[in-house]
Amino acid sequence: MNDTADYTVVLDLSNLSSVSEIVVPSAVIEIIGDAGMYMYVQLPGGSVLFDADALISLGQQVSSDLVLVIETPEAFQLNDDQAAYVYGAYNVFMVGLYDDGNRIDGLEGQVTITLPSEVESPAVWALDEDGNLTAVPATFNADDQTVTFAVSDFALFVIGQEVVTLPSATVPLAPFPAAPFMELAIGQYEYTQEGTPQVNDVAPFIVEETVMVPLRLIAEALGAEVEWHRATRSVTIYYEGETFTVLIDQPLPDGAGTPTIVNSRTFVPTCYIEQMLGVTITWDYEYETVNIYQLN
Repeated sequence: MNDTADYTVVLDLSNLSSVSEIVVPSAVIEIIGDAGMYMYVQLPGGSVLFDADALISLGQQVSSDLVLVIETPEAFQLNDDQAAYVYGAYNVFMVGLYDDGNRIDGLEGQVTITLPSEVESPAVWALDEDGNLTAVPATFNADDQTVTFAVSDFALFVIGQEVVTLPSATVPLAPFPAAPFMELAIGQYEYTQEGTPQVNDVAPFIVEETVMVPLRLIAEALGAEVEWHRATRSVTIYYEGETFTVLIDQPLPDGAGTPTIVNSRTFVPTCYIEQMLGVTITWDYEYETVNIYQLN
């Protein structure tokens, strides 16, 4: 994006945690596109960079205001087959473009999406009105966590990690659960497990844009055995034949973050819970809620 920095209009709402969409008047889109400039929209759930061709195409179609939405996948209700290979051990989010409540399904140009969290080799799919997902060729830049692709027939996109092959008669697919196994909200002691309200003695929190969750609570709920070792300030987790050791205040592998103790409870980043216990975690930006799913 550095090459286009001097020719880009930036709309930054990334600090407004409850915002998942932005409304841009069609006249503004036309002016920016006709000037050969780019438009960079930053929302809490991710960022989108439209090139001039995409803006010109939008300006020709939008009758009043363009609504850009970046949402968690639950809001779009993927069917079981789609969810089985779109959801993986990574966050998934969607980008949609709307005009007066109607989705825009024809768009020319190029779009660059900045991912909200680190993803290895993300895949991009277009979702049509019939609920079909079509793979879209995309270029991934690992340094700044962006994917760039040409927009053609659709304007509702799914960005995530592909974990199995596309649905076919020979590939059994596990349906994605309609409800999470656990739900925990930032700063809230109340949580749900398998739909049942519960209360814990500590609450999740955010530090330096990293969501921290109570390790023992989640691990034991999933059936793991957890041991605390005072002498070494470490936690050992035994789960499905695997053994994991977490050292307090010591960086986790692969830059996943650093465990810490709050009110005598060990907290770890959500990404490490995913790696260690094999669950899928999604983040609800609007309600600041951690949703934990068991796919197996």
